Amino acid sequence: MHVRIDRVGRVVIPKALRVALGITPDTPLEVIADGTGLRIEPVRRHERSVDTSDGLPILGNVEGAVLTDDDVRRLRDDLQR
Repeated sequence: MHVRIDRVGRVVIPKALRVALGITPDTPLEVIADGTGLRIEPVRRHERSVDTSDGLPILGNVEGAVLTDDDVRRLRDDLQR
């Protein structure tokens, strides 16, 4: 995926990637020099606990985060486009 940097140094992250990575306005990002390029990563949040049920992973709750079935459907649909 190709993007361009504008004259004041901004890079637009395409919406599908922002949605897939959970990047929203005011999400802190870290820019890392990586060899001859750059790597941009969301600042890591607190790690979530992972339990299993019937062999399937279940992520623990994140305080203050709410994710509804409609949110999951919307994210899935955005990724399929």
